[in-house]
Amino acid sequence: MSVAELTYDAQLKLLFRATVNPDEFRFILIQYNHYSLVEEVFQALKAKYPDRAMLRLKIGEENYDSLIQKLTTHQGLVFIEDFNRLLDDPDLYVGFNQRRDRISRLPVQLVCFLPEGPRYIRDCMEKLRDWWSIRNLVLHLRTEVSSEEKHTLEARQEVSSLGGYTANEKKEELQRLLSRISELQSTGEASELLDNLYSQALQILKDLGWYRQGLELAEKWLSKARQGRKSEVELAKVYSWLGIFFQYLGHYQRAKEFQKKALEIFEKNFGPDHPNTAVTYSNLALGLQDLAEYQRAKGLLEKAMASAEKNFGPDHPTTAVSYNNLAAVLQDLGDYQGAKVLLEKAIKSAEKNFGPDHPTTARSYSSLASVLQALGDYERAKVLLEKALESNEKNFGPEHPNTAWTYNNLAGVLMDMKEYGEARRLLEKAKTVFLSKLGAEHPDSKNVLRGLARLDELEGKGGK
Repeated sequence: MSVAELTYDAQLKLLFRATVNPDEFRFILIQYNHYSLVEEVFQALKAKYPDRAMLRLKIGEENYDSLIQKLTTHQGLVFIEDFNRLLDDPDLYVGFNQRRDRISRLPVQLVCFLPEGPRYIRDCMEKLRDWWSIRNLVLHLRTEVSSEEKHTLEARQEVSSLGGYTANEKKEELQRLLSRISELQSTGEASELLDNLYSQALQILKDLGWYRQGLELAEKWLSKARQGRKSEVELAKVYSWLGIFFQYLGHYQRAKEFQKKALEIFEKNFGPDHPNTAVTYSNLALGLQDLAEYQRAKGLLEKAMASAEKNFGPDHPTTAVSYNNLAAVLQDLGDYQGAKVLLEKAIKSAEKNFGPDHPTTARSYSSLASVLQALGDYERAKVLLEKALESNEKNFGPEHPNTAWTYNNLAGVLMDMKEYGEARRLLEKAKTVFLSKLGAEHPDSKNVLRGLARLDELEGKGGK
């Protein structure tokens, strides 16, 4: 059995054994699939060796001189929380490799953390050859994080230009569309035009975050479509909308059922590379993601991305959406570096096509911030979320789910930074929005309530 197949407790025992002698040098690498494991390992070693001197370092906060100075003047355990950032900087890893002999003669135990993924081990072998040759232990720690346990909420919604970008503009356009739908239905006119109006109205309801109204209108459309004996392709479009609104309302199994029906029809009629099929790959994948079926979601999103790159090119907004969606699943699977690469491409595209204040750009900022938070880069995550929040409040107002998602996510970063007062203010705002828009039983509402409970514990108020 390999080390990676051992339980968490068994690997922790190996770590204790490797670090038991404070007078011996040790170089230990720990790969993890969730940043919480970094803190768990730190606390476990602190409890095991309460008298041992411990130093926590972040590569992102050091230059070469300060890093080497701290490593060569400390005796005891040294934790490098973001060792992967050293591997990305030639000025750091070349000099660090050259100082191997000097550091390895000291009574220090280097415990270096890397995100999960073969790329990081490969980089260590190639860029730190001298260090790799004296490694003492390589661990692979994993923790299960279900979709309901994740503190960060995915703001997946892409906002259309239909009706404008402000809430008031969209509300005005929605009223016009609903009036026109009612008028056409009363006269029994042109079904193709009616279908187009339904689709536009549903898009605006989605943009506004009015998910219950969207579901009701989609169900009404389905009833009319069946009465009118629509083709299976036309029915598939309605199925897809039903799946979208069930998804936002937290009915993930129902969403999955409708998106599967839509996908079967689109694949049969259009093939795998058609834009309609690719969009449905993404919609179904988001449902599978919420059901924790991450590998299946990844496969579908890779198909959607390949289709977008083929049909639109790498800089197109549709392709950027596919980068965002796939990055979210890669993050769930612990591939933070892969997610980061995709999100940086998505941000570049969004800033180029829309500018920094656009809702699509804000979504990419939020997604990258989530990855950076998982990797412990709280300052950069905070800056990106503040940008996203400014955009969302401007474009949607404070009572939209997109804005509430950003309140929640920024609060999570602030908790990690021990800025508890501001975190509570944001979580309370998010709670108000989610309870009014989605109800108390929705997973996002429960997630925010768990965030407030966690904040109580951090502030020492739990149970009071």
